[in-house]
Amino acid sequence: EMSLLFNDVIFAKKYLQQKKFRVTITGREYIFLTATRINLK
Repeated sequence: EMSLLFNDVIFAKKYLQQKKFRVTITGREYIFLTATRINLK
């Protein structure tokens, strides 16, 4: 069950990284995925 959740989280992380976001995953009982845009100028 948790492995399915992690597969979705990893997929979302890879997708956001392609869109130039910095992604962090935290938590134990709850999984938090935080994304911040990387400003390239």
